[in-house]
Amino acid sequence: MEFLLPNSPGWSAMHLVNAEWGNIALIVKREYLLDSGQGTLTPRADLEGLIVADTIEPTITDDEDRPVVRRGADLALFTAHADLIYLGVGTEALDPHGVRFDTAAFRVDGVARRSFTRPSPAFAPDPVNLFGYHPKADRLSPPYDPATFDFATQGASLFRAARRDGGYNVSNGLPALAGNLDIRVETTSTGSDTDPFTGDVIQDVVAEFSLSVPDMVAIPFVWEGGKNSPAYWCRRAPVALKADTLTIEGDRVSLIWRGALPLSEVPAPDLRQVNIQEAA
Repeated sequence: MEFLLPNSPGWSAMHLVNAEWGNIALIVKREYLLDSGQGTLTPRADLEGLIVADTIEPTITDDEDRPVVRRGADLALFTAHADLIYLGVGTEALDPHGVRFDTAAFRVDGVARRSFTRPSPAFAPDPVNLFGYHPKADRLSPPYDPATFDFATQGASLFRAARRDGGYNVSNGLPALAGNLDIRVETTSTGSDTDPFTGDVIQDVVAEFSLSVPDMVAIPFVWEGGKNSPAYWCRRAPVALKADTLTIEGDRVSLIWRGALPLSEVPAPDLRQVNIQEAA
């Protein structure tokens, strides 16, 4: 099976087949170069591509081994909530004033869609990422068991990557990312981030840029017998893709769309090609 991607830089894609779920997952990624001075994004030619395995960072907190996810895999089959990820600055980092920040926010169009407030007196910090990944072992209760796992009731929790404990709050989340978005990640340190004349709180901006999220579709082509060549493959109805994961790491920004092809309509052995393009 092959993907036909848009004729522009930055794109990668893959598919995953899961019989228990009953679908083929389509995962499409685009990567951008962030010009932090201008707040603009340019599609990248040097790609990291889809991340297929978690990278774990061994850490010790209060003399206990508390490994955290440095970089999570991009391979969720589906999502119910948009994940907003900021990598490379941990919760113990100092702000520009040399002070450990107290709060942080990941804003979309001015609204804090993810926030962090330092718990007191103690918590398990994430020394790696400011807005990182929820531990997989804690996403389900009871823990994930492939023998009893149910996609309908547990899938949304298992595939929700963004951390949401230890001071993190995602109650004001988004189901998906769409349209023209203004993105801003900021931190605040009580006392150090106030205007000396007015007393107003000043946020230290970690990242700020504008992002245009196009509506994307996937058009599958299926072999239904006869000559096995592109001219004889059968076009199926377009499938809408949902943009659900925005990741910022230094000057690299990535956006991921996902969609599903029902195995009842598109048998995996017969899927030959998927054309990824902007919706008409």
